[in-house]
Amino acid sequence: MEKRLLKTAIYSFLIGFALTVIFVPIGQERIGWLGDVSTVLSYPDYFYMVFRYALMFTAVCVLVAYLQMAYRQMDKKDPLARCVVEWIIEPLKSLFIGFASVTMIGIVLALFIAVFLILFT
Repeated sequence: MEKRLLKTAIYSFLIGFALTVIFVPIGQERIGWLGDVSTVLSYPDYFYMVFRYALMFTAVCVLVAYLQMAYRQMDKKDPLARCVVEWIIEPLKSLFIGFASVTMIGIVLALFIAVFLILFT
């Protein structure tokens, strides 16, 4: 059980870190009164924020993996374990799978549109 939780923690941290670096912007640009452009977020603050989001993602993934493994090891007729799986783990898993599939479909469609625009315009 510990090996599986450790693997879940490592892989979810790497995936969370990669997703955060990809989807979180590095900072917002502000244009001042004199036309100067400044960014709000510095690089150390950005990496701290990325690291914090990756740790939160890891904590959620490890908790879900632990609850799922605890449910598998328990008697499946235990009402608390069944309630946790039916009302928490299954909806979260369905939500994550749905979000991932919709995101991947959007990325693939955006790539096809970009290729089409590059080739035919």
